[in-house]
Amino acid sequence: MTGKGSISERTPIFWDLGGTLMDTVEVSKAAIKSILGKDLSSEQMKQLYKDLIKSKRGISLFFKWPVISVKLSLQKKKVIQIEKDLFLTHTQLVPGAKEFFKQLINHKELINIIVTQNPHLINENYAEKLLTSLFDGEPHPFDFVLAGKNKSELVTNRLDSQTIAKGIFIGDMNNDMLVAKNLRIPGIGVLWGYSNATELETALIAKDFDELYEIIVNHSKSLVS
Repeated sequence: MTGKGSISERTPIFWDLGGTLMDTVEVSKAAIKSILGKDLSSEQMKQLYKDLIKSKRGISLFFKWPVISVKLSLQKKKVIQIEKDLFLTHTQLVPGAKEFFKQLINHKELINIIVTQNPHLINENYAEKLLTSLFDGEPHPFDFVLAGKNKSELVTNRLDSQTIAKGIFIGDMNNDMLVAKNLRIPGIGVLWGYSNATELETALIAKDFDELYEIIVNHSKSLVS
């Protein structure tokens, strides 16, 4: 991961990964088809993922996706392994992300931190390999990756409260907006991932990377004005 000075002196930008920066829909569809024999559309895959996030115990998921929920519970490890392999070989950045970071990297006052529930990225070597692959072998813009089940705890366990308070959290799911709320920082919802504007409980919405860039830069300027 990159290192550019003291964390406490910079503004943290917390990034969700899947859907926000990395296009995971096709990989998830391929994993489901390979193991479960079910060919989902992109919209079906997005809805299934959102339902999986919402359903802690799987009861509501069973009633909505009875066949898939049972097969997933039985073949979960195989699906996870296939996804892990496909992430490295088939996943790409969402359109416009690479060009966006070429601009953002010029803002040395920022520190870019990925916060993800993707279990594969707990392994630092895998995380580095994936990020390097996403940026076509070029240096990626992220200072470090926080991976685990509880995004809020990942952040509070790594950074002090004063540093966190300067940050913003960017994601494509409402659970990302809830993380921002837990951290008491602005949550920025993006519309190119898994959710639409009505599903994101935030007033700060970016429909494209140009709008997101403006939001980030304005936030950074507001801290020194």
